[in-house]
Order: sequence, then structure tokens, then C-alpha cells
Amino acid sequence: MGAGRAVVTGVAAGLGVLLAVVAVAAGRPDRAEVPAALAGDGAGDEAAGGVDDEVAWDPRVVDLVRFVEDERGLRFRHPVAVELLDTDAYLAELGVDTGATTDDELDDEPEEPPEAAASVADDGLDVLRALGVVAPADEAAEAATGDDGSFGFYDYDQERLVVRGPDLSPTAQGTIVHELTHVLDDQHFDLDSLYADPGLTEEQFAAREALVEGDAVRVEDAWVGTLDRTTFDEYVEGSFGPGSPTASGSLGELGVAALLQERVGVPYNLGGTMVDVLVLAGGDPALDAAFRAPPDTTEGLLDPRALVGGEQAAPVEAPVPAGTVEQTTTLGAVDLFLVLTAGIDAHTALAATDGWGGDVAVTYAGEGGVTCVDLAVVGDTAADTDEIAAALADWGDAGAAEATAERRDDGAAVLHACPPAGGPVEPLVDPGDAVYLPIDRSYHLTEAMAVGGLGADEAFAYADCVVRELTLHQIIASYDDEVPAATQATIDDAVAGC
Repeated sequence: MGAGRAVVTGVAAGLGVLLAVVAVAAGRPDRAEVPAALAGDGAGDEAAGGVDDEVAWDPRVVDLVRFVEDERGLRFRHPVAVELLDTDAYLAELGVDTGATTDDELDDEPEEPPEAAASVADDGLDVLRALGVVAPADEAAEAATGDDGSFGFYDYDQERLVVRGPDLSPTAQGTIVHELTHVLDDQHFDLDSLYADPGLTEEQFAAREALVEGDAVRVEDAWVGTLDRTTFDEYVEGSFGPGSPTASGSLGELGVAALLQERVGVPYNLGGTMVDVLVLAGGDPALDAAFRAPPDTTEGLLDPRALVGGEQAAPVEAPVPAGTVEQTTTLGAVDLFLVLTAGIDAHTALAATDGWGGDVAVTYAGEGGVTCVDLAVVGDTAADTDEIAAALADWGDAGAAEATAERRDDGAAVLHACPPAGGPVEPLVDPGDAVYLPIDRSYHLTEAMAVGGLGADEAFAYADCVVRELTLHQIIASYDDEVPAATQATIDDAVAGC
């Protein structure tokens, strides 16, 4: 760990994060035969169609195309168009002046395939509102339309990659690498199919989005690692400097709640290291297998070993609420962590969430018509459930919501919660700070595997030990350009001691 490592918070900072807003449209045009030079071996995948013979890669991006192919271990089946636009033209493509953005609209973000957006019920926000961490729908202020700070998107319908340019700067190249990874994965695994199930829950959607974005972040970060110092500095300045899109626009400036900003950033912040661990453990075949049988929970974002081991959520009996049932859904591991940090410290929240085995959330009409929630959670073991139950009880006592916690006869921890009458309370830990804890643990995990040669279990134990020895403030400070000497000494001691 040292100075200058970057993290995405509020989807407005960090290497490889929010360098894409992928606009996906339904359907694909028919394709002719793939030229042999472009098809690749396609081992294990159905042959995809090709494109007209005159379609070719923009010569300016050929080196980036080859890098993505080599890093990903796959070959493009056909080229796609790449367009570099000035800021005004790019924002016009996004239609930023066509309406307002609210917290509700995050359930239908531009990077979601329409099939998935239509199939995922607007249930995640209802649970978060009932838990008191997001304002009720009728109190969510509409934000002014504006620049969201994105850098590019891939239109699957028109097969065109649009980048905020107009020059092929290092930042634009990084964006192209990120988006090309989506294109390559889509050509081999049909990314729309990951979201095709009409019964897909928001937790399942989030898990699959993390796989898709995590692979793109991983490949982009690998490309960034090839840059010389001057080009790297230009990339950082263009991505995060005063004149960058992230400085002029963000979801925060569009009025999106802090916790929801972190939910948007999580697939980028934690997805890359999740996929890193998967590839370190099983190589490209393990990653390909994950695309063919995608994860259903976000547990792997907090502990990548869950993805490596193919862990599934444990079945949990739905609680029977005191009012008329509105929706039955799941909260999930990542959202549980973010919710808990509103009332208890981040280390305790992460320790409890590490034992997450499964959950079910039932929203219902409470007194006065307000939406409340009953949440039942089980851990991987009885001891894990005990730890989760204690964390939920402490969270309820902290007053983040009007809540009580209990143990059910079958052992599940159950939380009954309704939003505070006065609206969301100030969280104990800002979500933008809380995410540094699992991000930093994942950083040490991948370093221990890639550099130290440790297996996933040993590496996780080491990484967990390191972050337990540090305060959240020290962890956050380690990502500053200049790390205080005393903080660095504490970090060095933690690394050596673990």
C-alpha cells in the first residue's frame, strides 16, 4: 500500500471506475459470416455472425483491440464502430437535457440492458427507504439534468462505441479499452442473456453487473499498468483532474443520495478485484465459466472467494409481516453492509456481513400507509447468524430506523423496520468512506495472490488481518497522494505483522 492508489467513491473518482456508461438497446442486427482473421477460435462458444466485409476497425484503436484480446484471452468476432465526440455532442447523445434524474431512476440506469431494466422490480429502493437510509419516493427531490461525469458508452443495438473526446487522449484510450472489453464479452457470451430472466431480482442483477463491469475494470487497469509515467499522469489528469468530466459532473451533483451513489460505484470499485481473484485462482477458463453461469449474489464483491467457489445464497423463509405485503425480494450482502454502516462502525459491519448466507426482505404497508420491511437473514454458520443478529440489533438501537431485531424459531435473524418519521438520519459512517474498507481488503487480497503467491484462503486471511489492524481513517489516508509518515508506519507494521 502506498501513495496515489485510487478508489471510486460516488462514482466520481478512481482508476477504471465510471469510465463507461453503457447504453444498451434491445436486439441485434443480423450478421453475415465472420472473416476468418477476426473470428478467433471461439472455443466453447456458439459461432457468432459477422458483418459486412467493408467494416473494419478504426486504425487508431487497433493496438487497443489487440491488447484487449490478449488480456482477455478471446478474439473479437467482428469490428465495431468507434466515435470520438466533443463534450457537447457526447452529452447530446446521452440526452442530458431531456428530463430530471431522481433516486428512483437509478433502478433504470443507462448501462442496464432494457430487458433487465424491465424485469427487475422497483423493489431495492423500497427496502432501503423502509430501512430509513433513502428518502421516501414522494420526498426524493428531483435533480437538475446535467453532466453525470461519464466518459463513454457502447450501443449494442447500433454496434457503435461512443467516447467523450474529441482527441484520442490517454483517458479516451482507457475508456475504449473498458468498453471494448464489454464488446468482446458480449460477442462471446451474449451479455443480454445474463439479464433475460423476467424473475431476476435486484440482487441477482447487481451480481451480474459486477461481473460484467469487473472484467472491464480489470482489463482497463491492466492497460493502465503498461503506461509510462508521463502518459499515466495524463490519464489520471484527464480522468480525475480539475478539467475532467468527473470534476464537472457527478451523480452527487445530480441530487442522487450518497448511499445510492456507492451502490452504482460498487461494481467498478469491487468488481475488478473480484474478477482479478477469480482469474488468479482459475485463469481465463474460470472467468469464461462465470459468464456462462453468472453469480446470483453480491457476496463475491466483499469476499471474492464466494465467486471462486461458486457459492449460492442459502434459502430463507420469508417473514410474515404485520401488514399487507407489497413485495418480496432480497437485500443482499453489499446492501446489508452499506445499510449497517449507517448505524454501526464499518469494521463491525463488514465482519457481520462476511458471514452472510442469504436473506429475504418483505415490504408491507405499515401504519399510516408508510412502507415498512421485515428482513430475515441467515449466516453461513450458526455463529455467523449470531454475529449478524447482534449487528442488526445494534443498528436498530442506533436509531437509523424505527427498528427491532429478534431471533426466529428456525434461527434466522429478523429485523422489523419502518423509516424514521423525520426522514433519513445522518449515517454514522458516510457510505463513501465505508466502501474503502472492503476495497482495501480486496487490494491486499489480490496483491497477496499475484505477488505473494498465496492461495485465495491464505490471501484473504492476510488481507483481513491487515485491515483489522488499521482504522478506517488510516485506510482512507493511504489513498491520498501524500500519506502521512505516521500512517504509513502503522500500515507497514500491519502488513509485516500479518
